Parts: sequence; structure tokens; C-alpha cells
Amino acid sequence: MNRSRITGDLVSQNNIFVDIANDRVGIGSTIPGQKLSLPDSAKISLGNSADLSLYHDGTNSHIDNATGALVIDVEGNTQIETNSFFVLTNDNENAIRAFANGTVELYYNA
Repeated sequence: MNRSRITGDLVSQNNIFVDIANDRVGIGSTIPGQKLSLPDSAKISLGNSADLSLYHDGTNSHIDNATGALVIDVEGNTQIETNSFFVLTNDNENAIRAFANGTVELYYNA
């Protein structure tokens, strides 16, 4: 693979912005304030066949895993903060539904 090393800032046709000094990369028309900035619906894809992708469509955030299991490996506690939480089966059936200050529903289809 051919590689290039850039030792300063790189700006390319308002599509890519690289700020080496501040360790930031942006794609789109704005200079990122954080480490990586992408416009809505732009995907970050990982793996030889882009098996894992992360993106935000302007309304919802998505993690798509095309192969194997999606493993979240955490030392310590895992916390999800939301007003409602749903776990669906592959058939799009409810498995778990939980609501803030309300009920937790467990489903089993015998």
C-alpha cells in the first residue's frame, strides 16, 4: 500500500480537512471541533468487507454489524441512558421493553 505523510494542515476542495497539530480530521464543508467529524449519513466502515459500520442519519444513530456477534467488552459497569429501551428478535418481535419510571416487559413466544 502506498502511504503519504503530511506534516502540516491539508485542505482539499472543501471535502477533507486534516489538522495535524490538533489531531482532527473532517469530511464535509466544516472544520471539525473534535477528533473526527462527518456529515449526516456518512458511514465509518471497519473490516475487510466493511462488516461493521457506524453512522448518524440526521435523526438516529446506527451500529450495523454484518458478520458474527457484536461484542461489547467492558471492565466495570455498562450503562445505557434512555427514556425507553427495546430488544427485538431477528423476526422483529419484542423480547424486552423498558420504560423510564414505568414498566419492564419481558416477552417469550413459546
